[in-house]
Amino acid sequence: MKEIDFTKCRSASKYLRKRNELGLIGHGGIDLGKLYEMKNDLVINHDIKQMRSIKLGINAQLEVYKQINIIIPIFIFILTMVFTLSNTFTGFAFKAIDFVPRSDDNYLEIMNAYKNAVKSSFDSNSVSLSYIAAFLIIVFIFYIMRFRWIIFLNNAVNEAVIEKEEYLKEEQRINESKISRNKATEEKLKNRLYKFKG
Repeated sequence: MKEIDFTKCRSASKYLRKRNELGLIGHGGIDLGKLYEMKNDLVINHDIKQMRSIKLGINAQLEVYKQINIIIPIFIFILTMVFTLSNTFTGFAFKAIDFVPRSDDNYLEIMNAYKNAVKSSFDSNSVSLSYIAAFLIIVFIFYIMRFRWIIFLNNAVNEAVIEKEEYLKEEQRINESKISRNKATEEKLKNRLYKFKG
């Protein structure tokens, strides 16, 4: 087997992505044809030691992405904070209903000033909160898609390692049977020669 330089890639997924041309960034699914080609490339062009190194790297990445049970509560907490602030600003907007003017106040002028102040505050905060929520949702979706991609790679590498190990066992069994057949043939020849001489 040709020695492969793993130092050019920082991770096993990056190595597989570049070697098998799986796109610019690894996320989402992998085409069935590409999975098949990648698995065959691993079995044919890599020895078992290299494949185990790749498997180790992919398993490590998968374990990192399995931390989703920590990510989900943090994500929910931040979204709850965002929507709680939005709810607070909505409450401020309806606070004008509770306003009771004194008889000497200019009621309409005060109400319009309050309404304009609350409206501008509500509009600016709701827009910024919407951006925060949209950004968090996009990050979460990207995380899930990357997790899915790593699972695809992990399964393909595991299957390739199993296939390579089976191939090596079969090759070893064939070699052992050839050796035992050669020994049996040698014994038969020796026995014939012994009988012939005797």
